[in-house]
Amino acid sequence: MLTWSSLSFQSFQRPDAMPTLLSLPVASSLPALYLSKFPSPRLASRRSASFPRCSLLSVPTDVPPVAGGNSRSKTSPAEVSRTIVELSSIGTLSSLSTDGWPLSVGARFVVDSQGAPALCLNRPERLFVSDGPSSFHVQQFDQMRSRTPQCTLLGRLSKPNDIFLLKRLHAKWEKKYGEELEEELIYLFSVDKVLQIEDLKEDGIWVASSEYINAEPDPLRDFAEKIVDEMNSIHPEDVLRLYSVYVEPGFQEALLRKLLIHALAVTEKEVRVRMQMRSRDAYSHGYSKAMHLHQAADTKLIWVDRLGFDMFIYSENAVYSVRIPFPREVTNEKEVKSSFNSMSHLAWEIEKGYATPDFEKVTCIKRVR
Repeated sequence: MLTWSSLSFQSFQRPDAMPTLLSLPVASSLPALYLSKFPSPRLASRRSASFPRCSLLSVPTDVPPVAGGNSRSKTSPAEVSRTIVELSSIGTLSSLSTDGWPLSVGARFVVDSQGAPALCLNRPERLFVSDGPSSFHVQQFDQMRSRTPQCTLLGRLSKPNDIFLLKRLHAKWEKKYGEELEEELIYLFSVDKVLQIEDLKEDGIWVASSEYINAEPDPLRDFAEKIVDEMNSIHPEDVLRLYSVYVEPGFQEALLRKLLIHALAVTEKEVRVRMQMRSRDAYSHGYSKAMHLHQAADTKLIWVDRLGFDMFIYSENAVYSVRIPFPREVTNEKEVKSSFNSMSHLAWEIEKGYATPDFEKVTCIKRVR
């Protein structure tokens, strides 16, 4: 049986274009499919009926954005915060000590149904002012060693007295850590508001308590890392193709201009002239160097959620972030793999000239460092 990581591309027969599986060489340029359960995508002539238009995310960028974006291609800060808390096991509790100094301690925790952390603490009243305002900082593991999402919850500690809540917290603790939790060590952190930060050195977004409580953690959270790792390690050609096809070419040109400015040590105006004279100037040392840097730029998938996926483009002198939405929301592992299959297949058809794009391309790219 074929698996998600080993299945080769199966598709329709095209006499003048696509060979059969049996005739393909081992190192094929065709995009790889990931699940054996899904049928081959439809013919290019039917592609417009099977792929609805994608909505886009607009974010601040060095490149002027093109009008037309939809923030619902990205999960809300409240949902991101709930996801970070669900995925984490250790946080940092901070408050004023009994002698007036700010003090922080690490603590393991689980969360209740509304996202409130239940901490394991040994008599915190010995260290902190009783019932004083506190913060609980939670940081997700590094996403592909490139991004560190985090959130800080503001609120207060209290002892839970609901018997049914205590039973649920005990069950969660035993499932997560494989050990029993002593009842006298449980402290519940009530959430008044949340500061969500997408990455280190970035500005945060404040989330109201009601938004945080009503949000749901992302349904892909438990297997997102595995999918991202498999895409980057087993299907890097598909990751690059998704960037090349689903991102507006004008923004790829903008990235090339930045590389040219660095390689040629010239102004933006001079670069534009050189790019217009590309056919005559293509073999100049500076232009060739910039083209090499642009083509060799590493493109990696960073994270995936129910609405889309984030990619980082690594050039020699900068790192750029781009968000590509799924054609439709996905809620489980089967659906997200199916979406990657379909998008990769369509990207291959467009690259080969067998289909034309029937979706809005991403028009915003953000420099992150």
